[in-house]
Amino acid sequence: MYVQGGDHHLVFRYGLRRSDGTKVTSVDRICGISVPGSGLWRIARGPSGSVCWTWPLPPDGPLELVCEWPAGGIPVTAIELDGTAIRAAGLRATPLPPVPGA
Repeated sequence: MYVQGGDHHLVFRYGLRRSDGTKVTSVDRICGISVPGSGLWRIARGPSGSVCWTWPLPPDGPLELVCEWPAGGIPVTAIELDGTAIRAAGLRATPLPPVPGA
């Protein structure tokens, strides 16, 4: 876990690289390099862990998921996902109604 003022190089880092070349990572805010107004990445931490999503939906084409954890001995590791299929699924999704009192 990153602690404000700590060394962000020690944490597990992950991110997405979209087919249009845009990138977003879990440390963008920490390092002050987030893309203004992009809404590409959100992270919510709760009792069951972290939830991450990309917004807006990725463009058609490959979507690369990349992670690394230098302190844990994990080098940069990447896998290519089908951004077209992810986009199509997102377009079919139905928004959930708001939770009362939330």
